[in-house]
Amino acid sequence: MIRRLIYLVLIVLVVVGVALVALATPPGRSLVSGIIARAASGSGIAVSIDDPNGWPPFSFGAQKIVLSDSEGPFAEIDGAAVGVKVFALLGGKLAFSSIRADRIALSRQPRLPGGGGGGAALPFAADSVTVARIDLGTEVIGRPAALSLEGSLVAGRSGSLNGQVNAMRVDGVDGSLAASFARANGNAPFAIDLTASEDADGILVGLLGQSAGPAYSLAAKTNVQGDTVTGTVTLQSRGAAHFAGDFTWAPQSGGPVRVVAKADGDLAELVPSAYADLLSGPIALDLDADWTPPPPDGLPAVAVRQGRLSTANVQAVLSGSLSAASANLTLKASAGKADGGTLALPFMGEGAAADSLSLSGEVMPRGDVLRLDLIGRATNFTIGGNTLPAPD
Repeated sequence: MIRRLIYLVLIVLVVVGVALVALATPPGRSLVSGIIARAASGSGIAVSIDDPNGWPPFSFGAQKIVLSDSEGPFAEIDGAAVGVKVFALLGGKLAFSSIRADRIALSRQPRLPGGGGGGAALPFAADSVTVARIDLGTEVIGRPAALSLEGSLVAGRSGSLNGQVNAMRVDGVDGSLAASFARANGNAPFAIDLTASEDADGILVGLLGQSAGPAYSLAAKTNVQGDTVTGTVTLQSRGAAHFAGDFTWAPQSGGPVRVVAKADGDLAELVPSAYADLLSGPIALDLDADWTPPPPDGLPAVAVRQGRLSTANVQAVLSGSLSAASANLTLKASAGKADGGTLALPFMGEGAAADSLSLSGEVMPRGDVLRLDLIGRATNFTIGGNTLPAPD
């Protein structure tokens, strides 16, 4: 009996060894590449893997990986290599000792089909993630940029996450980002600690739609205590732009979520030029409200104790309450330049403008939708190439 058991173990070891050797051959690597490509196709992304290498299942790599959507390729990965923790995989956990790439080139944002997730996630861990160079195309941020990235990530079956990211510009421009993030489960809020800085005309400026902008430093942090989240954001440029704000998101036991936010600064140097008239000069936000999430097929309940937003040219006040049973939520807003000049109104379409604009109205529930009744007054209002003259 013992001899038969020994023979059986030897046969199993030989079969496993032959399988591993077969996976390390070009046909075996191609088989693994095909499995990976088919697994990714359900997300709306087509994966093409050229010249696979490594020794699956312990390690896997490829000379080039091309990612495509319905409009064609949008990203290329060169020199990819993955080290797999096989024993963790046998235990139902997707774990990697390292994930690295020599270069990732992202030419544009992918166009992916909509769709919701669901179910528990496969536990995932990557001890080390390293990309020597990430090239961002002009379509991504409005100008080319390159950076390196290092980090790690651990994700649990419950949706828990814990990770860190460090990035540095590698294209002759000074810039860096350091961030850590964590959450206890899929329904828990994130604890985030982020700092970033860049020279003039950086990646953040491009993401904001600006062709040029000042050097800046940014810090953002959230703290989580139970379900309550508090956070701060500060930004300072080497020019005139600055911003400081804090917020609290505090669910009440059996009741609404209290939302408090206060901020002030001057973001004129960073906002898109089309919105410069509306957002230029000193900006201040003061909000204190209760929010009750909507029931299925229903509407949320809102009670605003304080709601005020002001810039150099805009004043807006929101007050009152709204629920499925009753509503007295009112909005008052006015916009106009102190010197009487024309004010651009980009949210109303290209070329829309007015010398002054005032709005007042109420938000009311109508069945399962919200109805906004507004009364407005404008002088020299231009929209669609037509101008309404100022009243006598």
